[in-house]
Amino acid sequence: ADPGSTERIIQRLMYTAGYHEARLVRVWQERVDDDASRVHIEVEAGPRARVAEVTVEGSDPLGLLSESEVPLREGMALDRNEIDRALSEIRSTYVERGWRQADVGARPVELGDHAWRLVMRIEPGQRRTVRDIDVTGERYVKERYLREGIVFEPGDVLLPSELDTSVVEAATFPPVEKIEVRTEPVGTDQVDVEFQITEKKRWTAEVGAGWTSDRGALIRYGVRDDNLFGRGLSLNLRGQWQQDENLVLLYAILPPLPSDRLTLSSTLRWYDGDLRTNPDAFFQERLSLSLEASYRLSSNDLLRAYVERARTVRTFKDRDNPIADLLDSID
Repeated sequence: ADPGSTERIIQRLMYTAGYHEARLVRVWQERVDDDASRVHIEVEAGPRARVAEVTVEGSDPLGLLSESEVPLREGMALDRNEIDRALSEIRSTYVERGWRQADVGARPVELGDHAWRLVMRIEPGQRRTVRDIDVTGERYVKERYLREGIVFEPGDVLLPSELDTSVVEAATFPPVEKIEVRTEPVGTDQVDVEFQITEKKRWTAEVGAGWTSDRGALIRYGVRDDNLFGRGLSLNLRGQWQQDENLVLLYAILPPLPSDRLTLSSTLRWYDGDLRTNPDAFFQERLSLSLEASYRLSSNDLLRAYVERARTVRTFKDRDNPIADLLDSID
């Protein structure tokens, strides 16, 4: 519909790929059916520009231009897309190694006979070392536990990957709701890092009551705290009272510290009431204690150990029965 526009688009695309003398020969259509046509574009590409020299302005302390995975070398096509991808890779590598203000660019200079010099500009800037690490916003969590997840120390070069890892490790500590991190440059070569902590709410309680025609009144209660001793120890007490039945559960979970993988948990359970498998004949009192340790090997693998100790006393209800004592049991 617009051959002039088509020619400009084709020439721009070909020029970007290194074909500086490309021209559009013709465009024609081939009807496929009543509603569609196939458009043909014939292009005369001409010679392709090549990089004859690569020079560097500034400094390349990491020596990335000499590494084989960076495709900026003599003999390569003067393909702007490939060059831009390489420049982006070089800059990302410098940023990951601590040169956060790295500036990388390239300028082609024509030498003649389709040969070009590629002038690289690498200005890595200044690496910054950590002067101070501050943790703020904590109310109940003890700071020394939060610092377990910070993988760098004062004097280290601040690397984005280590900063991200530290935030993730501390944020996965159960008492922590979220973390915000701030960096403040100090002079030309130092930086202060601040971790702002927002903790989850503590102390939840519940109580409920009901009534049924066969069992009478029912009362349920519970209280929970997820950050005892500033260590993230979770303690959950739950109970239920009903006619001829009492149940109390106490759960305790000690989560792993940031950067740790070991979780410890324990359950204390006490029941006093009718034996549920034979409620008309026996009372039962059962006390059990379980301990569990789990160690995360990877995101998909978990190693777990579990042990439980229990004591059960069953009492025959009909004490007038001459063999009542024989029917009683202790496990």
